[in-house]
Amino acid sequence: MIARPNSTDVGALHIRKASIVDLGAIERNISAVCEEGMYLVPSRFVMPERWRKILVAGGELGNDLIAVAEVDDRVVGHGRMFTTSGTSAHVADLGMALIIEYRNRGIGTQMITYLLDWTRCKGLHKITLGVFASNRQAIHVYEKFGFTVEGVLKEQHRIAGKYVDEILMARFL
Repeated sequence: MIARPNSTDVGALHIRKASIVDLGAIERNISAVCEEGMYLVPSRFVMPERWRKILVAGGELGNDLIAVAEVDDRVVGHGRMFTTSGTSAHVADLGMALIIEYRNRGIGTQMITYLLDWTRCKGLHKITLGVFASNRQAIHVYEKFGFTVEGVLKEQHRIAGKYVDEILMARFL
């Protein structure tokens, strides 16, 4: 699969498999999104060992993928597909984040397209994700790609003093 270079209103966009050289940028970007306190659960991101192994392997290891979005050679976001084993080995869980100044420019849409293409190539059957109910923009993008609500975890998170539901979405390939 070849990444499609695209143009955004901020520069040339390239989505590709991540590598170990992207580790610092991914950590910084996810930590920046975490610090916003609205879209990700932790207040600070620490790279898990699983992620490091995938990055060392060139962004893909088995049925796991980490990809990055670059604009003018700057990593501005990432997307990932992680699978489990056993009876759910056919399911990939999608996660992604973009730093604030690069949102609403079509980069998330291109990232999801890349991740879905990769997932199809791997022969996986289902993609799942969790998103805060307050993140209406992300929900809209996921719905554009055919994701539907499978469940809601009521008041699962407390953000800025308010309880927020987590919406569980899925899409079949």
